[in-house]
Amino acid sequence: MITKDVAVTLKHGTELFSSLQKDSRGNPSKVRVSGKCQTWKTRPDDFSLPVKFGLYESFRIVNDAFAEHWHLTEDEARAAFPSGTVESYCYFDAYGRIVQVNTVKKTE
Repeated sequence: MITKDVAVTLKHGTELFSSLQKDSRGNPSKVRVSGKCQTWKTRPDDFSLPVKFGLYESFRIVNDAFAEHWHLTEDEARAAFPSGTVESYCYFDAYGRIVQVNTVKKTE
């Protein structure tokens, strides 16, 4: 799980692992930190961490969207994988940012 304290200390190039998405080999998907963590004085609990996924995709991990699904080690991500099928969708929040929401459907 990524918290503000952890996000502020991450350096450029650090890899993070997803607990909701797997790659083609069945391993947790990974992203690389691509910039400095952004924080605000007026909103002390908020942060925004830019990351890069693959060759062309980049996005930000924000505290209110899905920061709890990113981990520092691959083992933590594997342990946090939900049992069931993961569905994800995106929407715009009040600030105009794209937010990804993941839901888990339990399989029986």
